[in-house]
Amino acid sequence: GEPYLCTDSESDRLYIPGLEGGRSSITAPLLLHDKVVGVINMESKLPNQFDDEDLLCLELFGRYIAMALNILDMLVVERYTTNQRVSGALRDEIAAPITAIRGAVEHLKRDPDVPAAAISELERAIASVENRVRGATGGPQVVLGVDRLDRSKGVDPDISGRRLAVLDDEEPVRDVVANVLAEVGGAVDRFSSSNEGCEAIARAAAEGKPYDVVISDVRMPERNGYEVFRIAKEACPRTQVILMTGFGYDPNHSIVRSTQEGLHCFLFKPFQAQQLVDEVRKAIAEWRGERPLVGGR
Repeated sequence: GEPYLCTDSESDRLYIPGLEGGRSSITAPLLLHDKVVGVINMESKLPNQFDDEDLLCLELFGRYIAMALNILDMLVVERYTTNQRVSGALRDEIAAPITAIRGAVEHLKRDPDVPAAAISELERAIASVENRVRGATGGPQVVLGVDRLDRSKGVDPDISGRRLAVLDDEEPVRDVVANVLAEVGGAVDRFSSSNEGCEAIARAAAEGKPYDVVISDVRMPERNGYEVFRIAKEACPRTQVILMTGFGYDPNHSIVRSTQEGLHCFLFKPFQAQQLVDEVRKAIAEWRGERPLVGGR
């Protein structure tokens, strides 16, 4: 957690290479309440370009950056909490009318003049409304539009049999994403641990059976999205990676860094199930070096 001045990298054994051809640098910790939350580094290709005053300025600037990151964290938490509260109130408001409609349907069931087909259609409509309300009020831990996927054509020929890995420590998202992709024919493995997922990705490539597409959250306990991306690409450069993020929050800049190095795409939670299927189909087309079939069929 101490700042460090390197005047000449060629004579400093503690220098860690950063900028290609770097000869001098200053490095300072990002401190928040005496805890290191990151590192800031400046380098020059010329020796002796920094002094102690520069190092002090960088250290002070680093503290402001740490404060800004902390404020961003608090804003995300506040937004998430507010969304939960508003969503809960909305669900409660809608629940009463739906319950009343269900009661009316039960009453209609006892009327011999009402066709059974009409009753069934009403029950399907109510169930669809309930599913959509849950999706719309579930925040970033849901996938929207699962009930509106086109299931009339069965499995998707572009996705059928393809090896897919889903990494997310949030069970609702992980399971829905995996289930949607399995339903269209994908051979899906799901992982709640990024370490476990990365080990499986590397192992599959070593065995000559790499994953076609890896879908991972950007913020997981052990590894961030960029680390998952790098491991997947190092294991098999053809493997396509899709990153997911809630509220567009990416504290480790995983999306920016991965995009610069060949990320297929990123999805903001909550996203549409059809969008997920479409992006996976496009990613598989990239794997094959082909364009996807018209309409995905």
